[in-house]
Amino acid sequence: MILILGGTYDGIYIGRYLKKSGYNVQISAKSKHGQKIIRDKGLEVYQNHLKASSGKMSQLLLKEKFSLVIDATHPFATEITKGAIRACNESDIPYLRYERPSLNISKGVNYERVNTFKEAATQAKYYINNKNSKVFLTIGSKNLQSFTDIIDTKQIVARVLPLTSSITHCYNLGLLPENIIALQGIVRYSLNKSLFKNYNASVLVTKDSGLESGLQEKLHASKDLGMKVILINRPNYEEVMTFSNYDDLFEWIKNNQDN
Repeated sequence: MILILGGTYDGIYIGRYLKKSGYNVQISAKSKHGQKIIRDKGLEVYQNHLKASSGKMSQLLLKEKFSLVIDATHPFATEITKGAIRACNESDIPYLRYERPSLNISKGVNYERVNTFKEAATQAKYYINNKNSKVFLTIGSKNLQSFTDIIDTKQIVARVLPLTSSITHCYNLGLLPENIIALQGIVRYSLNKSLFKNYNASVLVTKDSGLESGLQEKLHASKDLGMKVILINRPNYEEVMTFSNYDDLFEWIKNNQDN
């Protein structure tokens, strides 16, 4: 049995391919919405909730007799990735990471890369043009405090998932209701441009989440509006076997896993 740590389109694609190839596959998903998508695609959901910090992940992997773990989570899902790496090492189960390719930034985008959210906040504060302009954040809700700690919350616009927990977190950090945008899914160029312009945003802070994340559309819109972009680099896991090409991943599995 192969366990795929899901939460992205990549996990679904990998799961469907392996199932068609004769492998027994289960996919984990944190949300009920994610679990429904997995089932709708004809795939089996792994029912146990894997908590990276619980220390019990390795026990669960051994109990279920998984022969391989494929981590296809979001590039910035650091807690579950670190937990899975640790659990696989403890249980001596092979761990593979599939990481969607990084986007090649088109010419003309005014951007700079940073490694941490705190660095991004510092640079964003530096590049704000005036008191009337804003920083537009598309980084989720988890790391917003790095920005609210040093930037006036009146100058922060946050696009977060339409979840009660995300919106409540924004309120608790002091963001104005009118500066909280609740959206899910890829936002196209025209809407990105309209939002940036409407909020008078001069700086965009976003993550290097790859082509499938809608990053290209955000960068295109920011370029046309002359905005500064702060791009947060994805975490680097040099110690694990990582694939950014489906064919290479499937070839490794074919050569190393019985179906």
